[in-house]
Amino acid sequence: MRWKPDIFKVFFEKALSSEGAYAVLDNESGAIIGSSRYYDFDASQKHVFVGYTFLARRFWGKKFNFELKQLMLAHAFTFADRVLFHTSEQNLRSQRAIEKLGAVRRKDLVIPPDLGGATRVEYSLTKEQWTQRQLEPS
Repeated sequence: MRWKPDIFKVFFEKALSSEGAYAVLDNESGAIIGSSRYYDFDASQKHVFVGYTFLARRFWGKKFNFELKQLMLAHAFTFADRVLFHTSEQNLRSQRAIEKLGAVRRKDLVIPPDLGGATRVEYSLTKEQWTQRQLEPS
């Protein structure tokens, strides 16, 4: 339902107030094609979440999301030992994209009915896993 203006507005305002949001630009045109952000950094656990990624539909299924997450992971691992991702249990496209990064499904989270009642999936990628993956031949 995030495509509805009143619901998207909440996500957009949280992104701006988080001070961890990034605009995603198309290098060819300079146009903003989406956004993503870091959230819920825990200094004691040295982990941060990456998500709330929105890309214009015409950029889905291409290299843009993967490259964006590669850049965000490279930066995140300068200050964190683990990056976590949340996605909907029904969002198989997002799950596949997260798994392509090397993240491992960690647990399912049931959201209470008063907060939407959906099931979320949590993925984890450690700095060690990320580093090893970068060293593997393509």
